Amino acid sequence: GACKALTLVWYAKRKNIPVEDIRISIDRDNSEERQGVYRLSASISLSGDLSEAQRQELLAVAEKCPVQKLMTSVRTEVTTTLA
Repeated sequence: GACKALTLVWYAKRKNIPVEDIRISIDRDNSEERQGVYRLSASISLSGDLSEAQRQELLAVAEKCPVQKLMTSVRTEVTTTLA
């Protein structure tokens, strides 16, 4: 959630989008974790004098935060060793 918020703050400042407050809530669903599916759902609340187009633009940017990219587009390899 913090990654999404920071990404949105950075983007809004760079594009002069008048965001006043950003709140992100993350819900997790691990009900199918044993089958290899772990779901996270982010809900974003934006305040400020924003048009619908700006809100949609910020939503698209939030989906490109570095943590989401890492979690959804890379292969993870884990190595365990004894020290």
